[in-house]
Amino acid sequence: MEDNTGNNDLQFTPKRMIVALLYPKKKHHQHMDQKTINHLHNIEQRIGIVDMIHSWEHDLLSVDYRYSLFWNPTCEGYAHVGREGSKWIVQVFLLTKGEQHDVIRYVFSKLPNAEDILVANTLNQIYAFYRSLTDVVGEITCYKCERRFHWIDQAGTLEYKWISLQENYCGCEE
Repeated sequence: MEDNTGNNDLQFTPKRMIVALLYPKKKHHQHMDQKTINHLHNIEQRIGIVDMIHSWEHDLLSVDYRYSLFWNPTCEGYAHVGREGSKWIVQVFLLTKGEQHDVIRYVFSKLPNAEDILVANTLNQIYAFYRSLTDVVGEITCYKCERRFHWIDQAGTLEYKWISLQENYCGCEE
């Protein structure tokens, strides 16, 4: 993606993320390269996630399990897990600006554990990011060493790879 400075790397901004979350109708695969699509699809298959639904209102959920999770270093919250037919629903309430909340319902084909829920949350953030783009992004250039790399090729967890994508950083100084 090119910005007004002529830089061809992606620019992450909170405003872009908010717009993408508020207007989720645009397909997130539209600006993903095939390597990214395949990798994220494999993760979805492994953890058993089949849908992610955003709402301002929560539906009543018969809670079978409750996980206390750290969504980021400054935010702890609860994920309520219940069964609806053959699916497992994870309902998460996230506080947004103005003390409103966003209700996210992650739908799983199997009972998720706490790690699966955190991975689903990271996938949700990645999809919101890609919905906000106007060009296909896969390879990026490290802002420190200027090495070109594909963000999926980073070693580590999906969350670590996601951070490297946001920061255009290959981990060269770690």
